[in-house]
Amino acid sequence: PGRGPPPPRARAAWPAPEPFVARAADGRRDVHGVVIKPYGFDPAKRYPVIERIYGGMQANNVPQGFPGIDADEYELMLAHFASQGFVVVLMDSPGTMGRGRAYFMERYGSWPDGIVADHAAALREIAKTRPWMDLDRVGIDGNSWGGMLAIRAGLEQPSLYKAIAASVPQTDMRDIAWMESHLGTPAANPTAYDRGALPPRINELRVPLLLVAGTADVNVSIYNTHQLLDALAEAGKPYDLVLFPGTNHGHEGRGDRYAYAIAAITRFFKRELGLPRVATPSPAEAAAGTAGEP
Repeated sequence: PGRGPPPPRARAAWPAPEPFVARAADGRRDVHGVVIKPYGFDPAKRYPVIERIYGGMQANNVPQGFPGIDADEYELMLAHFASQGFVVVLMDSPGTMGRGRAYFMERYGSWPDGIVADHAAALREIAKTRPWMDLDRVGIDGNSWGGMLAIRAGLEQPSLYKAIAASVPQTDMRDIAWMESHLGTPAANPTAYDRGALPPRINELRVPLLLVAGTADVNVSIYNTHQLLDALAEAGKPYDLVLFPGTNHGHEGRGDRYAYAIAAITRFFKRELGLPRVATPSPAEAAAGTAGEP
């Protein structure tokens, strides 16, 4: 079929995304986000959740529109996750751009400390009014800074994040020269750079991990992935790996590797988180015989 908007029946089966504002971990600052419901959404079911994280100070993660047939590859990935039965959540927390200088500067000198805590607090808050979000089955996916923060989420909030898909994650912030604009130089602020390193912490990992990387990445060199793989082996931690020879930061360069990466990540989350389930009724609902109906 040709390109163009989905037919009305398809649009009706895919609810509009829900924007939200929740509280950060300190209960004071705001976290802005959007919830994308699955295609054919049924509020009587319990859906596994994928949080797609970025968290970098130079960009926003929350899309300005709904993923559609003519969307870019990033938005099509979100649409694919939702089409496979996942609730997808995206957030921008303090330290990201577009909401004033004070909001942007919240993490200056300490980035990425506190980002995972803010996202976890917001996710738990929004799920209180969305019982179809199954917080016992939450995965987190990210690329670049998002890959690094996805791994940190598994390290810092393992009771919430049960599976990690990390694409081209930074593991050594000293390998990223432009970090100096937000942290200062390594000589002036060595503790911040040390806290951002992942390999020394990898022995704490208790969450299933999928890594995706390309060998020709010019944004985050393959050296970062090598460091992480060496630390995982040293710690005896199992992991899944998708490695693309000759591809760059977005897996472009040789065929449709981006689509292959999305498919691999989706398979990983289906394996680790499962599929939508009929909700378990409360005792009162069970007695009335009205809840949990497919």
